[in-house]
Amino acid sequence: MNDFEPARAGSNHLPRNGYFCSVAERHMRNFLLRTLVAFASVGVSPFSAGAGVAPSESAEASFVSGEAKLRANDVEGARADFEAAVEQSPRQARYSLALGLAYLRLSKSQRAAEAFGRSCALTETEFGSRSNRLFGCYALWGNALLVSSDFTAAAAQFKNSYQVAFAQDPRSIEDCLVALYFLTRALEGAGQVSAASEFYAQLLSDTPTSSARYPEIEDALKRVRSGEMPQRLLVR
Repeated sequence: MNDFEPARAGSNHLPRNGYFCSVAERHMRNFLLRTLVAFASVGVSPFSAGAGVAPSESAEASFVSGEAKLRANDVEGARADFEAAVEQSPRQARYSLALGLAYLRLSKSQRAAEAFGRSCALTETEFGSRSNRLFGCYALWGNALLVSSDFTAAAAQFKNSYQVAFAQDPRSIEDCLVALYFLTRALEGAGQVSAASEFYAQLLSDTPTSSARYPEIEDALKRVRSGEMPQRLLVR
């Protein structure tokens, strides 16, 4: 079991999954691995193309080159390739997502947030506002904003991530709790922890009392109502 804390930019650790660079240390990598599972559940990888506008051959070549460099820990080279891919085919959500990950590795969190924002907007346009693809995209966007200390904007994106997770059928309570933990962390930075209570209350009211997560949600609700952070989420 591993607990979660907000990611830190500039981590030098490589991923075990071959797609995401590590935008944080062990706990955040595991969160991103859960995001990979979410993508896999709808039959795509996080960097796979949708059914929309096809990229140019040169843009795809730049993207593939960037992926290889990212895996080889040549983050600056990957950034240049991903920027070229975005410039040549700006409507490819996966190109902006990859560019955001490279920026975050380079401690350029504000530019990462911009790239993730573009990726989320493109993904929503193509797949709809409750697409499971958006769960991780919003979380990455929120994380970049959190690293930038833009707490209010980060909270808005973690809220979006939670709402996407809550809307899934079947729903992953754990995904909801992950998003809520980061939402509450962002609200803590803004001095508004208790504002998370409405979302914990919603999740609690829609979770069977027989669920192993029910006591955890109930405890978290009590804590945030009193202005405290919930206990760190344990991934089972």
